[in-house]
Amino acid sequence: MSMIIPLHLFAAIIWIGGMFFSLFILRPACIENLEGPFRIKLMRGVMERFFKVVWILVITLATSGYFVVSQMDGLPWHVKMMLIFGNTMFAIFLFAYFVPFRQFNTELLAGNNAAAAKKLDFVRKLILTNFVLGAMLSMGGALGRFVAL
Repeated sequence: MSMIIPLHLFAAIIWIGGMFFSLFILRPACIENLEGPFRIKLMRGVMERFFKVVWILVITLATSGYFVVSQMDGLPWHVKMMLIFGNTMFAIFLFAYFVPFRQFNTELLAGNNAAAAKKLDFVRKLILTNFVLGAMLSMGGALGRFVAL
């Protein structure tokens, strides 16, 4: 147990930090400095790498989180909140990866940059949703250690 919780926390930090970087640093810099076709190709490479890492993080978070829950007698409010938000984030990630991201790649390979850009923007909105959920989950998880409801 002494290694499981730090591993869980580390995986969460990487995922949430990656979403923050992508949304608030990389994307604005790309918009300011790259033309549409170059920006789309760069974001394809970034998203492919990011999603590969997120697969590892999701597996790590789910495995470690469910292991910790299985060792508990009763679940405090913050653990219940983490389960709900975490499972929602996993579902959003799976949807983002298997539906709009795959459609984005298909449109890009077909040379339809306008349609690809729309799919990429939908992926961005899903990542933003997960970022907000992840930030709330992190704050609730941290507060739950100190605030009993």
